[in-house]
Amino acid sequence: MNTKIQDIMRKAVLIGQDAVFVDALRKMIIDKTNSLLVVNKSGKLIGEMQSFDLIRQVVPGYVVSDEIAAHFATEEIFKDACEAAKNIPIEKFMNKDPKTITLESSLMEAVVIAMSHGQSRIPVVDEQHQPLGVLSRTELKQAITKFINIEEGSTKETMAEPMVRKAGAVEPLTSFLLPVDGSEPSKRAVSFSGCLTSALADRVQTITLLRVLAGGYLKRHLADMAKVRVKGEIIESDIFKTSREDHISKNITPMLAEAEAELKKFGAKAPINQKIADGVPAEQILQVAEEGDYSTIIMSRRGVSAVREALLGSVTASLLHKPVHQSVYVIGAKVEILKAGACPIPRILVPLDGSPHAVAAVREAAILAKCYGNAVAEVTLLNVIDLARYAKREHTNQTQEDILNEAQQIFTDSGISESKIVSVVEYGTPGEVILNTAKKKQVNLLIIGRRGRSAFQELFMGSVSREVVQRCTDSTVGVVSG
Repeated sequence: MNTKIQDIMRKAVLIGQDAVFVDALRKMIIDKTNSLLVVNKSGKLIGEMQSFDLIRQVVPGYVVSDEIAAHFATEEIFKDACEAAKNIPIEKFMNKDPKTITLESSLMEAVVIAMSHGQSRIPVVDEQHQPLGVLSRTELKQAITKFINIEEGSTKETMAEPMVRKAGAVEPLTSFLLPVDGSEPSKRAVSFSGCLTSALADRVQTITLLRVLAGGYLKRHLADMAKVRVKGEIIESDIFKTSREDHISKNITPMLAEAEAELKKFGAKAPINQKIADGVPAEQILQVAEEGDYSTIIMSRRGVSAVREALLGSVTASLLHKPVHQSVYVIGAKVEILKAGACPIPRILVPLDGSPHAVAAVREAAILAKCYGNAVAEVTLLNVIDLARYAKREHTNQTQEDILNEAQQIFTDSGISESKIVSVVEYGTPGEVILNTAKKKQVNLLIIGRRGRSAFQELFMGSVSREVVQRCTDSTVGVVSG
């Protein structure tokens, strides 16, 4: 099989040697990891630490290994221990001699290191001892299953892209990524997210506000100023860096703080993180979503017409054109109810075609409907019989009945009354029928499954979900990847 270390290692999360306890804790939470590789200013690996190393720092010496003493320790004692640990340099408690491997190492070498040294994660380094990645017990376990052909079909996709954990393995509606830019549509998306995450309560584990700096503003105004000529040689000055920091301090940080306050005002209970990234917005959003294993991305519309959006493109359109594993919610231009404790999605439409992607959309819609309970007025289940593929029939056949019954059962199992569920079968072009039904029913949320075609296939074959997102501008549209 010729399996190489570089084929199965995952991306490492790095932290500088000058960091302290609270920096490491924050890094682990934001990057959703239990392991950090510590590097010096030259990027050379000098240590490694696990979440257990952090936990060990908040245990007072007099209760170490003493469960009786720990039983009588008050919450105040625990709080004081956490406070005392905040500024401990990580160099004082990190593992300063982690065993490493290189890209040329064998799998057996990695297994022996994991066993003999008890390392759950083994750094992969280059010739200069700079980290290239990390190999965990998960990757070793997957390699073992691959060699002995255990459930080969179910592990094949995982082995194909070992550097990225699939968001499909994350429970729906548990971790939210919210790109923001301070615009009115963005503020509407923040308010909507506050309503949603408040209703989902403890189901939501984390919310991250993301601001992507595309660099256009700074490059336009500072490109020439950032270069000086000394004796005929052009030298880059620090003006770009300092101006970027000034821009973040004066504009980005207050905007993120305002967005966080808005989420809390609407009742969001989950921990809220703030993240700033540089690059192409759609690419950065996707990268952050994948690396953080987010279940849900909530986007705002630019406020332009469907025609202009189709011609000019948008961050949302660009994102949906990529292989997104998360559910993407595009907030409608006309959200009727946005206030704490209210339900912004009283009328829900779910198009069905019998595919696993549509079933995934039904399950996600059922979670939302359940969390709002009696505030949901109606759920419409729509099965469109495409006239381009089927001859028109007077009555639905057993296949349509099965599709609708399965969806209805999912909703009733979630506690939604049958009286609120309306099943509809229509003939026509799927995109047109879905849009017309959404308008007729005045739905607040249209949640649809995404078939997962490649960008090339969508470009030449068309996509119902993409058409719905582009043209259904008033309602919020949720695109669920099965």
